Amino acid sequence: MGDFNEMLQKYVDMEYEELVGVAKLALPDVLKACRAVDAEHDGLLMLASILLSALGADKKLSAKERRFLQDAVNLQGEGIDKLVGLYDSQMEYITDRFVDTMPNEIATSTTILVLCLLACDGVISVEENAFIRKLIAKS
Repeated sequence: MGDFNEMLQKYVDMEYEELVGVAKLALPDVLKACRAVDAEHDGLLMLASILLSALGADKKLSAKERRFLQDAVNLQGEGIDKLVGLYDSQMEYITDRFVDTMPNEIATSTTILVLCLLACDGVISVEENAFIRKLIAKS
């Protein structure tokens, strides 16, 4: 338990720019895995499902999380709004199924990407904490 909380704190304590850099390193592996199951949308729908499931954990999108999606994932304001509008429990189900089947190295990259996203506003809520735990447990 202590190790998990220390890991979360490590990400919360990172500078925003460092989180963006770490996420950009993890993104190609995650996107490649997303493309394998979502070729029709070039992996973007699956990636959106993962990111929105993480953001949906506490039902809030902070200004820093919005900025992070722009800086790290290259989504723009209108695109973010459209994606947030699409979020529903089905996306969380799809994400769960995806995580259940991905190899460990992709699960690690996915967890890192999600950690960076959720830590970028300097706080990981109880709900976000639970989502990360679930993600790690499946990997």
